[in-house]
Amino acid sequence: MDYLKDVNSFGSFLSWYTFNQGEFDETVKALNKSVPPLLDKVRVVLDNKDLIFGRLQEAGYISLKEKDTMIEELELIESHLSTIEDGLNTNSSLSGVQFLQDISTVAFGGSLVWIKSSLTSSIERMKDSGFFESLNKIVASQSIPELLADMSGGNKGYFGTYMVYTATKGDPINVNISAALRMYRETLPILEDT
Repeated sequence: MDYLKDVNSFGSFLSWYTFNQGEFDETVKALNKSVPPLLDKVRVVLDNKDLIFGRLQEAGYISLKEKDTMIEELELIESHLSTIEDGLNTNSSLSGVQFLQDISTVAFGGSLVWIKSSLTSSIERMKDSGFFESLNKIVASQSIPELLADMSGGNKGYFGTYMVYTATKGDPINVNISAALRMYRETLPILEDT
């Protein structure tokens, strides 16, 4: 959608389409490659929306408003991505100059301008709901230092110089926290590079 950043009306789309057909063709190829897998991911989330967002809300990680906003906006995004996919499928039998000159291609491109604006609005509404800030808090609370701090009041002991945490429900399970933390610190730079 980078090519569409300056395309904000049907008139500006027609100008872009007429004078930058190479960019238009690249945009269609990029959409053809990226939209189907993205749409699949959005559909998986929507198929499990009650479970995913319901559990996040029940656990107090997100508010009811954030839950409702995310579901509503993801449904809207799914609809727009479906429209893009349908437009790509409609024009898939066309190739080269025929594709660029076909009126359905112009109609498809015009709908892209409207969809771009609507997708941007959806992302803004999701940001404004506070959902992404809540997700960042969840991620931060699951980091190794946070988990270790939460476990500091538990069944912690030492085996030599190693800190060991013992779970006592059922058979005791000993977790070498020192080794886990050392592995985490040593692999973190590798993970950040990938």
